[in-house]
Amino acid sequence: MSTSSLTEVGFGRADFERFLTQRDTEPAWLIALRREWYERFEAMGWPDRRAEEWMRSDLRLFKLDRYRLPHPDSPVVAVPQRLQKDLQAAGELLTLDGQQQHASLVDEVRKSGVIFCSLEQAAAEHPDLVRQHLFTAVDPSKDRFAALHAATMCGGHFLYVPRGVRVPDPLYVLAGMSDGGADLGHTLIVLEE
Repeated sequence: MSTSSLTEVGFGRADFERFLTQRDTEPAWLIALRREWYERFEAMGWPDRRAEEWMRSDLRLFKLDRYRLPHPDSPVVAVPQRLQKDLQAAGELLTLDGQQQHASLVDEVRKSGVIFCSLEQAAAEHPDLVRQHLFTAVDPSKDRFAALHAATMCGGHFLYVPRGVRVPDPLYVLAGMSDGGADLGHTLIVLEE
């Protein structure tokens, strides 16, 4: 890992293309969607402050070029001690700057058909399930931020609970960011009856 790889900043086209080359475990359909949404991001303008959703937000202070897309060489961190000893959990996911650091799921819960993992892992291992539900609750064409999120989501979380299954203990997600880092996680939860 080079020092410059972690300090490269930006969400420009070259940064996005570099980001895509790191997504080697993702299925082709997801890469194609990312490209489509990045094209839309580039074509859209910033939200209008006269729009109801944005009239109380001063975007002049937001500098996207001060942040970087998640990088696989982000430093590895340990699960905070507080989480390890204070919580009885059916599962845990820990991400830093959009990169999974730790994942666990109790065997009994896993054997019942529950899937609890990073969204990237779920897209690779359960593509039909992810594709069917991805962006059904969030509309990436809503505005420029939504399109950018769809194109660059990383470090997300996926939970699937099959029909008739009850998870006895909580599932925990902890997402952190380093200075200048970004958490672009997308959480997808699919609960059957």
